[in-house]
Amino acid sequence: PYRWVALSEDGGESFTDLHLDYSLVEPWCNGSMTNYASSGSLSRRILFCNPENPSKRTSMTVKMSHDGGSSWTEFWSLPGKCAAYSDICVLSDGRVAVMYENGESSPYERISFIAKWSR
Repeated sequence: PYRWVALSEDGGESFTDLHLDYSLVEPWCNGSMTNYASSGSLSRRILFCNPENPSKRTSMTVKMSHDGGSSWTEFWSLPGKCAAYSDICVLSDGRVAVMYENGESSPYERISFIAKWSR
């Protein structure tokens, strides 16, 4: 129930060996990750979004790493009890935007778009 991870320090030319990141709980569902730098350049701050439940598609969460994905120290919960696939990006004004499947009794009731969390 965790996400497999490999890190790159050279823009994707090479990667570390795969390992389980026990802080990224995963119900076997799509997740989304992006670099977070308001200037658009690469930084060590990374955003990750997925349903944070070990067995069910519920609890859509955004996490932020300040050290290139080695640890995740900031968390935001998104509205909707159930949640499934998501995509995350950084808007030109620095806000974090998430589009995701969600609902109250099923994760497939609607698709929502939320833009906030300027850091």
